Amino acid sequence: MTYAAKYEGMIVVNTQGRTFEVIRYFDSSTIKVKFKDGGDEVFTSSGGITKRTTKHPREKQLEFEGTKWINSNNENFTILKYSDSKNVLVQYEDKVQATYSIQKIKLGQVRHPKHGNRIPSNVIDVMGMKITNGKGLVFEIISQDYNKVEIRFENTGTIKWVNKENAMAGKVMDQFHCSVMGIGYLGNYDKDLAYAERAYKLWKDMLDRCYGTKEQHICYAQVEVSKPWKCFELFLNDISKIKGFNMWLTQLNIDLDKDLLSGKSKKYSLETCCFLTHADNIRIIGKGSEKHGAEKFH
Repeated sequence: MTYAAKYEGMIVVNTQGRTFEVIRYFDSSTIKVKFKDGGDEVFTSSGGITKRTTKHPREKQLEFEGTKWINSNNENFTILKYSDSKNVLVQYEDKVQATYSIQKIKLGQVRHPKHGNRIPSNVIDVMGMKITNGKGLVFEIISQDYNKVEIRFENTGTIKWVNKENAMAGKVMDQFHCSVMGIGYLGNYDKDLAYAERAYKLWKDMLDRCYGTKEQHICYAQVEVSKPWKCFELFLNDISKIKGFNMWLTQLNIDLDKDLLSGKSKKYSLETCCFLTHADNIRIIGKGSEKHGAEKFH
């Protein structure tokens, strides 16, 4: 039995009690489902199906809107509107409104627009402390709250709020450190995007082709990746703008091609790349290509 035959037509009830049907299987990270209530269609992964964690596209609005929260300064607020994961409108008890990301709300890393930090006298002052994380990267604590600290990495200048215990143990990462092939970095990408995992594999393999040390990639010695695309966040933002994106999203055996549009520049960038079927790519290039997992490059 093929994976498509296994999944397509499957009826699943998610953990929120909403029913959906699997209508198209592309690969394990790209599966289209349709919810019974409203007919909304979304992409999910095999894990989202087997674990029943695939959410209705409006589920987060229903989940968060109207809920009450409290920040680390013991200030109460209510979520009024959930637009997306980075734009959540809240209102404090004094009617003052502000917009935060849902991640910062969950971590308690939000501040009343008119109030500063209120740190009690019994909190140990760790301001100015320098700590090295598990990757050998040094960061400094530049601000603190009850159980959160704001840190700045020396190498990249990245500033972020993190759990105080994690910071003191060095268990924090710098998403702007070049951790992939020594040249690529993650940035603040949207982890909730349905095709983020598949796009990450595409991005990582692209960097490996250009900057890896494997002998089979010797033909890529003169090929480079544009500066924006060395950041996965920016690559993910651009991928839907690449010609042929819908084909890549809904079909298999689609190549990320740099030759058709780039001429002699041999560069991976938004301006020089497009998606082609593997057959069309071979026909245009006039030669076969080397397979590299589920995604291919030329």
